[in-house]
Amino acid sequence: MTSNFKNLYTSNNPPLQATLMRGSNIESIHKVHAVITDKKGRVLMCAGNPEYKSFIRSALKPFKQYLSLVVELHQKSIMNQNQLL
Repeated sequence: MTSNFKNLYTSNNPPLQATLMRGSNIESIHKVHAVITDKKGRVLMCAGNPEYKSFIRSALKPFKQYLSLVVELHQKSIMNQNQLL
C-alpha cells in the first residue's frame, strides 16, 4: 500500500468497535482496523491503523464454512438428480 499513514492514523480515525452482548452483560469488545484501497493499493479510507497486521487464518473462517455448505448442497443436488433417473 502506498499512502501517508501518519496523516491517516489519528485520533480522528479510531478503530471500529464491535461489542458482543449476552443479555445485559458485555461478553467481549473487539477493535477493528479496516482499510479500503483502490486497484493500485492506495488507501482511500481507513478506520484505525491501516498498517495493522492481521492473520488471514481467522478471517477466512466464514468463507471456508460457506464453501463447505456450497459443496454439500451440490452433492445433495446430484444425489437428488440421480434418484429421479
